[in-house]
Amino acid sequence: MGTVVVDRAGHVGHARRPAVLGDALRLPFRGEAFDGAAALWMLYHLADPVLALKEAHRVLGVGGLLAVSTVSRHNDPELAPFLPDWGKPLSFDAENGPEQLGRVFDVVDVQRWDRPVVHLADHAAVTLFLRGRGLSEHDAPQAAERLRPPLTITKRGMIGWARKR
Repeated sequence: MGTVVVDRAGHVGHARRPAVLGDALRLPFRGEAFDGAAALWMLYHLADPVLALKEAHRVLGVGGLLAVSTVSRHNDPELAPFLPDWGKPLSFDAENGPEQLGRVFDVVDVQRWDRPVVHLADHAAVTLFLRGRGLSEHDAPQAAERLRPPLTITKRGMIGWARKR
């Protein structure tokens, strides 16, 4: 089978075909249908990411490769004072993800990043970035006023590759 996009969000209807409205916990494919799969920036949305990893394992053929990516719970440290859940574990993050991945797959490689990469030139950019990190329309501008742009934000996370046993 070729490349297939699976998402449970309605926007999958606008994705390049083939695209399937589906759930990572109940993939609509037969077992061993794929040579590779990716779970990018999504496992931390699940209460039990290992269930999705087991489902990915089911649809991969023997020797199939899975790529996963996620943020660190210590992502965006420059904004820590303004992010109420900063530093708290996610259900799947760069700190606990490799261990969870290893419960289901043979982990091939884990690469981490910890680099200042996002440049925010002014208060408007900082406000917009803070809105994207979950601050309210009221709180984001107030927090942005307490920061001194230009500001560079450090991104932390990981990408992991694992093979089906």
